Amino acid sequence: MKFSTLFDRRRNALLTSAALGLILASGLTTAGHADGGTGGASGLVAGGAGGIGDSGAAGSDGTSNVNGANSFGSGGGGGAGGGGSGGAGGGILGGPGGAGGTAGSPNGAIGNSGGGGGGGFNGVVGGNGGNGGSGQSVTGGVFVAGTFAVDGAGGGGGGGGGSGIGTGGSGGAGGGGGTPIMSASSSGAGDIVTAIISGGGGGNGGDGGVGNLQGGSFSTSGVGGAGGAGGIGGEGNADVTATGSGATANATGTGGNGGNGSNGGVGNLQVGSFTFNANSIGGAGGAGGAGGQGIAKATGNAVDGAASTTATGGTGGTGGNGGAGLEVTGSNVTVINAATSTGGNGGAGGHGGAANATASGEFATVVSTGGNGGKGGIGGAGAVFIGSGVSFTNLGAVQAGSGGGGGTGGSAAHTISGLLQSITSNVGDAAMGGAGGTGVLFGGANSFFNNAGSVAGGAGGASIGLIAGGQGGAGVQFAASGARLVNSGQISGGDGGASFGPNKGAGGAGVIGSGLTISNSGTISGGLDGGGTVRQFAIELTGGSNAISPGGTITGGIQLQAGSLMPALPGSTVGATLNVNGPMFLAPGSAYTIRVGGAANDSITATGVATVSGATVSATIAGGSGSPLGQHAIITASAISGTFASLSASSTSAFLQESLSYDATHVYLNITGNGAGGTVDFTTVTQTVNQFNVASALNAAGNANGFSGPLFNALVGLSAAQARAAFTVLDGEAATGAQRASFRFMDQFLNLMLNPFVDGHFGAVTGGGVTGFAPEEQANLPPELAQAYASMFKAPPPASFEQRWSLWNAAFGGSGKTSGDPVIGSTDTRLSTYGFAGGIDYRLSPSTVIGLAAAGGGTNWGLSNSLGSGRSESAQIGAYARTVIGPAYIAESIAFANHWFTTDRTALGGNLRATFTGQSIGARIEGGYRLAVTPNFGITPYAAAQAQAFRSGAYSETDVNNLGFGLTYTAKQATDVRTELGARFDHPTLLGGTPLIVRARLAWAHDFVDTPSLNAAFQALPLSNFTVFGAPIPHDSGLASIGADWYLNQNWKLLAKFDGEFAKRSDLYAGTVALRYSW
Repeated sequence: MKFSTLFDRRRNALLTSAALGLILASGLTTAGHADGGTGGASGLVAGGAGGIGDSGAAGSDGTSNVNGANSFGSGGGGGAGGGGSGGAGGGILGGPGGAGGTAGSPNGAIGNSGGGGGGGFNGVVGGNGGNGGSGQSVTGGVFVAGTFAVDGAGGGGGGGGGSGIGTGGSGGAGGGGGTPIMSASSSGAGDIVTAIISGGGGGNGGDGGVGNLQGGSFSTSGVGGAGGAGGIGGEGNADVTATGSGATANATGTGGNGGNGSNGGVGNLQVGSFTFNANSIGGAGGAGGAGGQGIAKATGNAVDGAASTTATGGTGGTGGNGGAGLEVTGSNVTVINAATSTGGNGGAGGHGGAANATASGEFATVVSTGGNGGKGGIGGAGAVFIGSGVSFTNLGAVQAGSGGGGGTGGSAAHTISGLLQSITSNVGDAAMGGAGGTGVLFGGANSFFNNAGSVAGGAGGASIGLIAGGQGGAGVQFAASGARLVNSGQISGGDGGASFGPNKGAGGAGVIGSGLTISNSGTISGGLDGGGTVRQFAIELTGGSNAISPGGTITGGIQLQAGSLMPALPGSTVGATLNVNGPMFLAPGSAYTIRVGGAANDSITATGVATVSGATVSATIAGGSGSPLGQHAIITASAISGTFASLSASSTSAFLQESLSYDATHVYLNITGNGAGGTVDFTTVTQTVNQFNVASALNAAGNANGFSGPLFNALVGLSAAQARAAFTVLDGEAATGAQRASFRFMDQFLNLMLNPFVDGHFGAVTGGGVTGFAPEEQANLPPELAQAYASMFKAPPPASFEQRWSLWNAAFGGSGKTSGDPVIGSTDTRLSTYGFAGGIDYRLSPSTVIGLAAAGGGTNWGLSNSLGSGRSESAQIGAYARTVIGPAYIAESIAFANHWFTTDRTALGGNLRATFTGQSIGARIEGGYRLAVTPNFGITPYAAAQAQAFRSGAYSETDVNNLGFGLTYTAKQATDVRTELGARFDHPTLLGGTPLIVRARLAWAHDFVDTPSLNAAFQALPLSNFTVFGAPIPHDSGLASIGADWYLNQNWKLLAKFDGEFAKRSDLYAGTVALRYSW
């Protein structure tokens, strides 16, 4: 036979037998795995043993009597056979549960599962759970061709530990998996013999019991029970011999997986608010069971036989998680810790099972794969809070448990002989160590943590091999947003697990959360990696709006994964610098939020690299001390990696522009003006002449001297509307009121001096017009009037003239409002005057009178919207004369006044006052002709001209607050020339039998006058000259007066009148009362 023909036949036989084995195996049912039974009642007497049979009976529960309150009884052991469950323990002291029964059955049958261990009973000290029973071991052999599959029975689960008041019971260990051993042989030619053998899985360990379960304040230490260890996986052993010519032997042996270790019990499990002063320790997690060994041996004919083996070790069980030191349920609870709370360590992962494959024949194939190690358990948290709105104050220490070490991979061995050989051999992978526990874990939203003690995350478990060790646990983790952390103590993440390979376990973060507000005056640090060289971020922010106060120590850096970060607390003073020992990482799409207030800004200084690629800057610019113009360092680091994707600036300013720039170690926020070359142009927002004039002066001063100082600092951050209002406040318009007030006061005095003549104060009006000193009887007067006048006055001898003197006194005053000009930007002004005057007349002839007068008084004025006010005290002297020519008259008056002015205003918080003097001179000439319409009613058309000149010297405001807002005003000269055309009306009548002359006036006046204005400059800003305009004086006005002369007797006369002056944007009113004595 050719060698190639023989090879093809043997190869086909191997493929056919393998396919047949897989088909047969897919139709077989394998045995399941049993878990532990439930604990039973307390007892004084131990329970009885279970029965023996195909399925073992359960062990009896422990029993008790009425006197057994403080005793305990163990549960009975499970019986053989199917493996009965262990009985429960009991009693106040917490009896242990009974062990599960070990399964058993005749050789060659499917193995039964081991019984579960009984649960420990709750008590003062919790009872330990019973250990699970082992799965059935099977041995057997066959002597014919065919395919056989046997699955070893699983071990029973360990019983759970009972809860105690102080110490929880430990969980029971899981039972070991069953160990099936199958030996098959055949000597027939061409036979195909296949054996597929799997070891039983180890049972899982039972959970540890809770150490303490009570509410309110407590001082009893709580120790959680340790979790039970997982059972060891059973060995799977297949041995096949096929010695006939052309026969094929196939053997597959798979070790059972190790059972998982169970979780440790919670040290203290509480509901609601409480204070604890005793230690809490979580139970350790149980170790994972080792994987079972896989053994496969196939022996074929050395001449023309085929042999194929596959050996696989079982996977090691996962270590159980450590129990939390403290676990609290309930929302809106308050917890205070003044002791120590420690999480349990995670259990170690089980080792992978070994694999051993042996094959001999002409054609030999071996596949040997070691089982993978089990992962280490996670360390228990130091403290866990389940609900929302939790408030936790730590005055003691909180320490998380360490992660369990990872299991090693199983070895792979093989032995092979044959003409043609195929070898596949792989050792199992080692598993990662368990992660360290979290120091304090908050599960609900809006939590508050005040830490004045110490908090530490657990260390990661070590790993044997190239795989990384477990990651260290976080110091504090907030699972929901909206939390607030106040730290004056120490918070640290756990160190990462060690590894023999290059991949070390990463350290845990100090704080993890989203939407956090952190006020730190203590220390927050990240853990080191397993090699002790790389430190994890101290703070990891996963989203939401976050704020961290300056102060304290942050070691390990800050990572912003999403959301935003502000390096200051909301509402705090702008200018904070957050110092970070380590790097700063801002993920793409995240936002770095800063504030600028005047010259100050928030910032971060990091000793490591600041990575900003793809992130954004959100800047809020508001007022503050100093100027925001310039370059603001917002990040300082050892190096800057990348650039921000965008800048979003929130500012009310109409004059600022923002941009970012970089150098090797800084990120800058550049704030420049809105004008050419980055200067500030205040005129861009103005809408009136006054605003433009002020803004132009500020531009000129800023371009010449720099845009700095209190005034510029106050202006550059304003919005357009705010700036316009500020320019109006700054323009000093109130000072222009001095010119208006002096004109008004002088106008009233000039008219007052002429009124004694014009209104008949120097004589009586008869039908013929203005007459001499005493009225003569007139035939055309009504008889009663003629009689009254005759009785009041003596008629002098017609041929003689007696010189006469007269004295008069008067009180006068008025008020009114003038509207501002919206184009100029002047403000509505209210003006009031008051005065007291007196004079003496001397009659040169029956038709000519001269006189002297003096007055004292003052004025007050104020701008609308509280933009300023002023007042004056004034003294006036004057002279007047009149001449009567029949029904015609001509009169003149001239006066001089000195004014002592005071102005007050407030500008952007600064109080400004000025005191200065001014002088006025004025003259008036008036003429008219009386027409007697009826004997007792006359009309006197008249024309008048009046001229005034006002002067004030240069003066400066006093800046009470030294803010630089005060103005200096140059000297001012102004004139007002008025013409009047109108008519006066008189009507003689009687009042109480005595003469009364009612008088009135209607006239039109035109003023040749400029709008009140002043040239001013800011005292603190050279080259800041500008002109400010006040409310305009109307050019055309309507005049109206009404009054009366009442003759009390021959010597005394009382006069009163009311005047009105009406214009388009101005209404003024005045009143005069005078008393005259003649002799």
